Amino acid sequence: MRNFVLLAASAAMCIAAPAFAKNGGSHGSSGGNSHSGGGSQGNGGNGGNGGGNSQPGNGGGSQSNGGNGGGSNSTPVACSVNDISVAALACSGFYAGNILNGNDVAAQVAGLAAIGVTWDGNYSALDSEGRKQDLNGATQFDFQQLFGQKVYGITVLGIHFGGGGANGVGNGTAFYKFDAGAGGTDLLSLNYPGSSGIALYSTGHAPISPPHDTVPSVPEPASWMMLLAGFGLIGGLLRSSRKTTVRFA
Repeated sequence: MRNFVLLAASAAMCIAAPAFAKNGGSHGSSGGNSHSGGGSQGNGGNGGNGGGNSQPGNGGGSQSNGGNGGGSNSTPVACSVNDISVAALACSGFYAGNILNGNDVAAQVAGLAAIGVTWDGNYSALDSEGRKQDLNGATQFDFQQLFGQKVYGITVLGIHFGGGGANGVGNGTAFYKFDAGAGGTDLLSLNYPGSSGIALYSTGHAPISPPHDTVPSVPEPASWMMLLAGFGLIGGLLRSSRKTTVRFA
């Protein structure tokens, strides 16, 4: 009798096991996770942006992760001619990331071309001549302190912002062309926080004033009379030296 009971219990377990696997068709939770009876587990991910990553699961199935929402960097805002205190004639950007470096010369050439500026792409000269400087978060700077001079006339800049919080542009670079005037500009303010670096691609030259002693003066009337008298005396001496004396024997 006891053996019969054990055999009946074993048979019941054999029947129940496949039924358990079959009935595990799907199970959904509020977090987006699902479990299937075939041994697979799917995670809907955080935020709902699919990352598409998958890896083997337990029981010969698979496990897929939908990805983490908001994982990509936000695109920087568009530049404006009013981003700087001297209204720009043109701007381009913001371009994602810091492209003011020797590895992104092509991106700089393209950004400058978008505002009508042709650059030879010689970043080594830009760097060695001190025309690439750090701003360290400044919202106002002095060109004479950064570059040792004012800027004059048509001036072309590249500025990178590294963030700046809620009021910043994100991680981006923009290019500006503006007129600093014949008298020059030494101070410039930025309308965004988080400035990182600046590149001075071109500017005009300071006007050259002639020295005061090179301005010709008008002779006085007495000086004119002395000049005329001198010319007359010289002419008389020349005429007398040309006369030939004839003597008869």
